[in-house]
Amino acid sequence: MGFIGSDRPGQGVSSNTLGVWMLFLLLAVVAVPLKSHHEIRQLIDSLGHGTVPVELSHLTGDEVGLPLSLRMAVGVVYLTVHEILRGVAALMMIAPEASVGYQGTPWGSKAYELAAFQDYYLPFVSVFVTQILLLTPIALIALTFARSFPARAALLLAMVSCFGGWPPELINLVFWLGGHLLDWPRAYYLFADRYLPSDVAGLAYQLLLMVWLIRARSIPLTVLPLVVALGQFTSEHLGFIAGVAMAAHALWSIPDRRAAIRLALVRLALAGLVSVAVLMLMLGVVLTREGYYQRWLDGQSVRHMVDEYLQYKWLHYGKYNELWWRVIVANFVSYLSPPMLIGGLVGLVRARWDRDTLELVTMRWRAAGAVVAPLFLIMVIGGLNSGYTSDLGRQALPLAVMLVPLSAALAQRLFMPIVYRS
Repeated sequence: MGFIGSDRPGQGVSSNTLGVWMLFLLLAVVAVPLKSHHEIRQLIDSLGHGTVPVELSHLTGDEVGLPLSLRMAVGVVYLTVHEILRGVAALMMIAPEASVGYQGTPWGSKAYELAAFQDYYLPFVSVFVTQILLLTPIALIALTFARSFPARAALLLAMVSCFGGWPPELINLVFWLGGHLLDWPRAYYLFADRYLPSDVAGLAYQLLLMVWLIRARSIPLTVLPLVVALGQFTSEHLGFIAGVAMAAHALWSIPDRRAAIRLALVRLALAGLVSVAVLMLMLGVVLTREGYYQRWLDGQSVRHMVDEYLQYKWLHYGKYNELWWRVIVANFVSYLSPPMLIGGLVGLVRARWDRDTLELVTMRWRAAGAVVAPLFLIMVIGGLNSGYTSDLGRQALPLAVMLVPLSAALAQRLFMPIVYRS
């Protein structure tokens, strides 16, 4: 099975794989501006001078050159892309007046003004490239979860459509069906929500985790802390998800049930320790920058500041989620129905076109389920402090996208006996 290269060992990149990457780039170039128009417009309208754009992290981090927040990884990716593109730009004719050895000319250079290039064009391109880069795991999922080009293309189209908000006719059908059952909320805004780059970074991490769980024969305990730490740097909940997923990997990869359970518990405990340690480190840096450390020195207790934070979350989010829980549940059903339905249809396509072994199909749905299940639990717990009444479409985006390969893998497994007999 091809991953990022040939479908057959010893050969170059196959036309199948190349076609998937070309299709991905075509879809991503359309989807990124469509779903991030607010961030790009904000960048153009209010960009600072050389600092990290605010939409890429909670804080600009201009003092140290890094975004200081609990979702630091996306800012690091942006800075890396930004510096690479700055190096590439050095090979081109941009502001010769600022270059070493400039000779002067009476006719003008017709080149970019350096300020315009540094403050607008380069950050704009960096944001665009960063977000496309963060979406590439979608293509990797298509290459890993399917073999034939029709099946890969169908899986890729479904995931990018989920990311982009689906065709409106499909959403009309979902609301029409819901309206025949109950007084269903027709929340079209769910599918038009803009996303934050940190949301896409979290999605990218979880999709890569899926691919790794499928391809990893074993997970050394020396590697586990690095994977968990990377997840924790990406978003607050991803260390927990990585730990649960790698614990689940032990349960299906080791035949001896007792040894599998023992290893799963060890992985879970180690992941928990690493996750808490990294979280405390990041909290210490962020809270110091935000002034909480000074408040503690001034006599405010930690308990008082924690109570203040929890009260704020409850008054602004949790209280309204409790009052509107029926609407929120209905919105969850509306938002997650298309990826499950279309993912199931993609599974039928795969069962017809991909004659996969039972072992491979089982490995796929287990890996997908090991990531989706803890994320769903996090989404439920998030009802206490997240704004599900206003931006559920943004917060549930990773869950919706990952339901496509999970539903496809389950449908393929379900229909394998029927299709393979035909």
